Amino acid sequence: EPRIAAAALAPLLEHEAVEIFGVACLSTRHRLLAWHVLSRGTRSGTSVSLPDVFVPACLTPRTTALLVAHNHPSGDPAPSADDARLTDRLAHAADVIDIPLLDHVIVGSDGRYYSFREAGLLPARGAGLSRF
Repeated sequence: EPRIAAAALAPLLEHEAVEIFGVACLSTRHRLLAWHVLSRGTRSGTSVSLPDVFVPACLTPRTTALLVAHNHPSGDPAPSADDARLTDRLAHAADVIDIPLLDHVIVGSDGRYYSFREAGLLPARGAGLSRF
């Protein structure tokens, strides 16, 4: 559930002065197996590549699903256009390698968060490739 994921990740991200992007590797029952910080950026952004996300997932034993998350130091968790593009690319790549991307959560301040899954912007598994 996005609310639970945001609450669990907020202590790791919400007080950072720069954007931090990470991936949570999850088990079949969606238990956290590992948390990998993939990049530390600036106050307004950070860059991450598809291998940055999927290599740790493939190397963490028993990973069957992923959740990516990052913070917005401004406190406003609203996604940028770049956040939306990255989420779409990650969802397509996850389909290809058969490790579901459960959500992309953006952590803001004061318990605020944004979930691409809750917003309906993360396609259901398998749906992302149907338009090709």
